[in-house]
Amino acid sequence: MPSVPSTSRVCQIATKGAPFTIAERATPTPGPGEILLKVEAAAFCRGDAVAKEGKWPIVQYPVIPSHEFVGRAVQLGPNVPDSYKLDARYGVGWCGGFCSTCGACKIGQSMNCETHMVSGISVNGGLGEFVIVRHEATVPIPDSLTSPEAAPLLCAGFTVYTTLVRLQNHTFIKKGDWVAVLGMGGLGHLAVLYAVKKGYNVVALSNGSSKRDLSLSLGAKAYIDTSSPDAAADLVKVAGGIGPKAIINTAPSGAPVEKFLGSVAWEGALVNVADTGATPISVSGTMLLMKRVAVMGDRTGTVAENAENLNAAVDLDVKPIIEKFAFTEEGITEAYNKMMSNTVQFRAVVVL
Repeated sequence: MPSVPSTSRVCQIATKGAPFTIAERATPTPGPGEILLKVEAAAFCRGDAVAKEGKWPIVQYPVIPSHEFVGRAVQLGPNVPDSYKLDARYGVGWCGGFCSTCGACKIGQSMNCETHMVSGISVNGGLGEFVIVRHEATVPIPDSLTSPEAAPLLCAGFTVYTTLVRLQNHTFIKKGDWVAVLGMGGLGHLAVLYAVKKGYNVVALSNGSSKRDLSLSLGAKAYIDTSSPDAAADLVKVAGGIGPKAIINTAPSGAPVEKFLGSVAWEGALVNVADTGATPISVSGTMLLMKRVAVMGDRTGTVAENAENLNAAVDLDVKPIIEKFAFTEEGITEAYNKMMSNTVQFRAVVVL
């Protein structure tokens, strides 16, 4: 098991809009219910822009970013249950902890806990050599996943996995149905992988033709260039002449969504899993009425569901395409900038 030094380095954002800086600090000691992790990999997600740009009032500066990270337990604080073991690997996603007593927690919706413990935003994330985490926020990492592979699955993979599960549970889709994935970036490529491996016929949609070969290599049955004037009609034709039963929007811009709403099959669904910000999505009331189409949003779920997600990724052999970066100020800045400019292939992971 790794030794714990008296001091260690973390990346932090000092204030809204500040650059990423690496600081030396005393290595913290875990308190009640806490675990000290020696971090092995920490990934960037667009949610990290919330802390970097100060988008939400709950950001607690200075903050350690990243809500997709994996580390090895090197110290256990008081009152950590016996099921947690030293030297075991654990991951943390969007959920940085929960109270178990508020209204949301009592009905099994701990991801909506009133304490708003969000990793890398209201509580410190994982971009550091040694970080403190709440035990209830951690997910055991399967042995067959490396830490850099597992990190992006804790938020990006989890988001698209739970969306597919909920669509199936609510009978919008079943195996063999057509599912369209709009946007072929960090979220999109994982949505294609999960959907293909779960038995759906997948159409990938993205702007231009640069993602065509990748999409088909991941198992998509077809690829459509969203910039084509015939893209919406082509989607209907490809998906059996009736359109896909579900469209999952992973693109950060909401504008393309409207173009394809009319392509959704009767009693189908369009699910937005990307943060489109203030960009409105216009919906035709007549179309909703006549086709009985549902328009909804989705995001990650509970920690227990995240464990199911990782086990499913192992069973389905789903692994993200990642680009690795060094734990330096230059490497971290490059990773974030490539993620924000959609030029990373396809998840940015800082390896420690």
